Amino acid sequence: MHYDFADSGAPVLSVDDEPPFPLEVKDSHGNPVPVTHVPNSQAIKYLGFLKCIGNQTQQKAALMKKADDYARVVNCSPLSRRCANIFYRGIYKLSVDYVLPLTYFSEKELGEVQKKAHTAFVTKCGYCRKTPLKVIYGPSRLGGTEFFHLYDLQGYGQVSSFLKYWRTPSLATY
Repeated sequence: MHYDFADSGAPVLSVDDEPPFPLEVKDSHGNPVPVTHVPNSQAIKYLGFLKCIGNQTQQKAALMKKADDYARVVNCSPLSRRCANIFYRGIYKLSVDYVLPLTYFSEKELGEVQKKAHTAFVTKCGYCRKTPLKVIYGPSRLGGTEFFHLYDLQGYGQVSSFLKYWRTPSLATY
């Protein structure tokens, strides 16, 4: 990352497509190895998460593709209601939930991401597609299906990550 500074002294992220200077590191034999420049507008994949400063469109597209792929699998497979529910909780939720604590999508954006997948899972689990969302996301003790909204998972993950950091004194000193 490269920052420029405004007249007031505030740092401003540079949008240069070229690096301000060539960067090299030395390998174990002392030979120079050039480090390739990645523009700030391009996402870099870290442990399955597409990280890009100030831009989440690539991560949103990856999430939507994954959710749509799961919707296609569910719609095209002869899963029973029970198997569809297990697939939803054991595979879909875990694979989509993985990156959410590191993102800041709006509720509307995550609604678009999950729309096809949730429709497929709701139908395959034996519920009507037109079932109100309050029932879909409601607890089972009140007659709900205990499905989740990705926005809720995102918020839960963010709060959990904050609490883990806050409660770990060795990390808080850095």
